[in-house]
Amino acid sequence: MSGGTCGVRRITRALRRKGIVVARCTVERLMGELGLEGVSRAAAADHRAGAIGTPPAGPGRP
Repeated sequence: MSGGTCGVRRITRALRRKGIVVARCTVERLMGELGLEGVSRAAAADHRAGAIGTPPAGPGRP
């Protein structure tokens, strides 16, 4: 597994490769019962300027 992370989709695919047919929602439920959590994808960064009409801070700008 990648860096020790295991999400619902990855576990479901690994089980299916081993011949165990299981629904994704079943894996999700079992992970919840066991207190296991997958790693969430990072939210997209917000690159907008702070206030309307102010230029973004950067090199050479205050």
